[in-house]
Amino acid sequence: MKTSIFHLLPLLFLIACTGTGEGGTTVPATPGIRVHDLQYEAGTLSGRVRNTGTETLELVLVRFTFKTPCGRKLLEKQFAVVPGGDKKSLAPGMEKHFTLRAMLSWRGKRDPVVTAQVVSVKRSVQKKR
Repeated sequence: MKTSIFHLLPLLFLIACTGTGEGGTTVPATPGIRVHDLQYEAGTLSGRVRNTGTETLELVLVRFTFKTPCGRKLLEKQFAVVPGGDKKSLAPGMEKHFTLRAMLSWRGKRDPVVTAQVVSVKRSVQKKR
């Protein structure tokens, strides 16, 4: 029986996408803002945002993208991490914890890959005296 390599490609793709392993999170660097400690578990994404700059942040919008380990996009959602539920801004050097409810129709063995990108930032205006 003669088997072509092209007949085996779908099988290789299936094996690559269903193996065991850990999902991951990546966050591109943004000057003055650090999004870190991203964790997705049981439909809830949690993490922290830190103001490493010198100005108070009134608004920080972050776009979260959930992908399969093979790169297929499952969900993309924007979320205002500042102000959070407490309606407070983020002072320099301070950090806030956030949670986002994101139910995915993902049933793979590995966790989805979550990426975060800061979309918009509104800095506080200092009043001159």
